[in-house]
Amino acid sequence: MPIFAVVTKEDDKAAPAIKEAYPNGHKHVWPGLWFVVDEVTTQEVGNKLGISDGSRGGVFVCSLSTNYGGFGPKDAWEWLTLKGSPEK
Repeated sequence: MPIFAVVTKEDDKAAPAIKEAYPNGHKHVWPGLWFVVDEVTTQEVGNKLGISDGSRGGVFVCSLSTNYGGFGPKDAWEWLTLKGSPEK
C-alpha cells in the first residue's frame, strides 16, 4: 500500500487532521514527521488533511518510493514494514 511522508512545520495544527483522516493509518515519527498509508495520490492526501488554505501551517506531502533509508526510531521502521512496501 502506498506510504506517504507528511512533513509539518507546526505539528499542533496538522496533528488533529492527520489523526482524524488516518485514525489507524498514521505514525508520528518525531515532531514534524508523520507517515500515513492510503490508496490515493499525494494531492488527495493533502485534500484529506485540508492543507490547501494554509490553516494547518506549512505541510509537505510526498510519496515514499521503495528506495528510502535513514536513521530513526525502530518502531517507525517496524511500522513501515507492517504497513507494506510503498508502490513499486
